[in-house]
Amino acid sequence: MPIIKLSASEAIDSVKSNPNSRWPKRGTINRLSPMAKPGFSTGFTLPAGGTIFTIGSCFARNVERVLQDRGFKLPALDVLDQDEDFASVGNRVLNNYGAPSICNELKWAFEDETDEDACFYQMGNGWVDLHLHNTMRPADLEVVRNRRRALRAAYRSIVDCDAVIITLGLSEVWFDTKTGFYLNMTPRRSMLREAPDRFELHVLSYSETINCLREAIELIKEKGRDGIQVIVTVSPVPLTATYRDADVMTANCYSKSVLRTAAEEITQTFDFVHYFPSFESITLSDRSVAYTDDEIHVSQDIVDLNIGRMVQAYTGVEVELTLEDVRIELDTYRARPKIGYEVLTDNIDFCADPEVAGVLAECATSVGRYDVAELALTLTNDDSGMLQAQLHMVQDNAHGALAAIKSRPEDARQLARFFGLRIRANVMIDQYDNAVEAAVEWADMAPNSPTPFKVLAKLLAAQNDPRAEKWFARAVDVSGGNTGLILDMADYLLKTGNRAGAKDRLSDITQASDQEERRKTRLLRAV
Repeated sequence: MPIIKLSASEAIDSVKSNPNSRWPKRGTINRLSPMAKPGFSTGFTLPAGGTIFTIGSCFARNVERVLQDRGFKLPALDVLDQDEDFASVGNRVLNNYGAPSICNELKWAFEDETDEDACFYQMGNGWVDLHLHNTMRPADLEVVRNRRRALRAAYRSIVDCDAVIITLGLSEVWFDTKTGFYLNMTPRRSMLREAPDRFELHVLSYSETINCLREAIELIKEKGRDGIQVIVTVSPVPLTATYRDADVMTANCYSKSVLRTAAEEITQTFDFVHYFPSFESITLSDRSVAYTDDEIHVSQDIVDLNIGRMVQAYTGVEVELTLEDVRIELDTYRARPKIGYEVLTDNIDFCADPEVAGVLAECATSVGRYDVAELALTLTNDDSGMLQAQLHMVQDNAHGALAAIKSRPEDARQLARFFGLRIRANVMIDQYDNAVEAAVEWADMAPNSPTPFKVLAKLLAAQNDPRAEKWFARAVDVSGGNTGLILDMADYLLKTGNRAGAKDRLSDITQASDQEERRKTRLLRAV
């Protein structure tokens, strides 16, 4: 049976009236690139500073952090004060990944007849809760019981909440054949060795997933206050690994597809349940913008974008920026170009201001929207040619970058970028003498800084150019023996096979931080 049914006339009217009914085309500025911003409707208004209970995977922890910063009350976090081990693990102790385990926690919170001990597993002389984060240390049974009761009390606070946010994580879950419960996390390896027949991996079907989710939603409605609302999301964080005989990317696609389908049906079934498309926003965005280097966890910039959109939409509070507001934040946008790009393209009229347009050009270049950068450059006062040169550099056009530079920028804050660009461009095209000239000119303006020679040395080292050693040595001398620079030089010497030189340099280190000492020890092992 369809979850939505429209007559032909209703369907035609819908496509005409819906501004987001068509896929955005690749172009100058759109709602897909580099950060996707799917449209959505809300259906209710969340009171500013209201009480929200958050359930779900690690993405829910990102949501909590931003909501807390914006003044909302989050009773789920109160559980962290109940036990020092909770605090040591951090808020990820609250992570809840699968629809069955979410349903479990809600049922245990509101059904007093639950057998608590079914949640526990003995490890040596201590016990662990099979449904808490698997980095929790074994403890006395009474301590583990108190932890479970604290968690149940936290979930019972739903009765006083304005809204519940549920983030669905995965469909590949573990089943405890002894208790008949699905677990929240993978059993510890020692458990799988001790009781290999007790635990099973289950890849849930759609019907199993939707049944668990429906039971959880109905329980929230039954126990929550009148008018309680539920926002459902799907975590964009992929499976770190799969236990199936499949590529993790294929397994993850199935897992998220099942959850997204269940979320769609549940929002069409209950009028107090709403879907927020953070999953679409993040997975449809440029991965270099949306994810950190591990390709698993989500970047803070796109979390801030999504939670900002959600809070603004559900509280009904529109933030009206003025040109002066934007100017005040220009340094922030330079430091966080992903956010800067989104804010400035959402407020494109302000880019008629040459300074604002210049920052948009920088941000657009940083996120790979060179077409937007080119457009913004036509609105700037780029007298030095630096913005155009930066755009050429990210496109690996060193000759174009050098040709674009007209003069040294007057803004002192741009000097490091100016000289660094000249050095990098000349090294790229093997113009060694010109690179040295730029480094020396920079050093003359900053005689006590080793940075000009450090930049030159590292660029030459990346090209396996033996002349890097000379400039590493110059940087070390100017710095007065900076430990970090000595370590960089020793690392380079080791990579070129000069073990004796690396050992001599490491012997020059007299003071070092703990991190530097560890790095020194690793290098000495390689000498």
